[in-house]
Amino acid sequence: MLNKAKKQSVTLESLDKKIDLLARSTDKKIDELARSTDKKIDELARSTQSSFQKVNTLIEGLARITKSRFDEVDKRFDEVDKQFELIDARLDRMDARLAMLEKDVALLRENLIRRDTIDDIVARLEYLEKKMGVKV
Repeated sequence: MLNKAKKQSVTLESLDKKIDLLARSTDKKIDELARSTDKKIDELARSTQSSFQKVNTLIEGLARITKSRFDEVDKRFDEVDKQFELIDARLDRMDARLAMLEKDVALLRENLIRRDTIDDIVARLEYLEKKMGVKV
């Protein structure tokens, strides 16, 4: 029994040593893995930050181009607005002239003899000429 107890104690002692060795080895590997992972995360963060900076630069460039184009469109609209103002002024003058023409035509109509009245007068004159024996 003593042999058996001695074998067990030797075996337990060697198992304890092996477990300690394995624990230290595992701790060391975990530390190395953690450092390696930290480095990779840092590299990924730097790469991501660099990519975001590039994207921000592109967005800012596109924003400048877009603003420039809108400024050009605004200038063109200003020119178009000026042209419309000129056209409006011309149309106002034309409206005034047309109103004057309408008044003139109305006055002419008031002073003109209607066609059927003229036809009637001509027929009566011809009748009188015939009756009086006047040759035309």
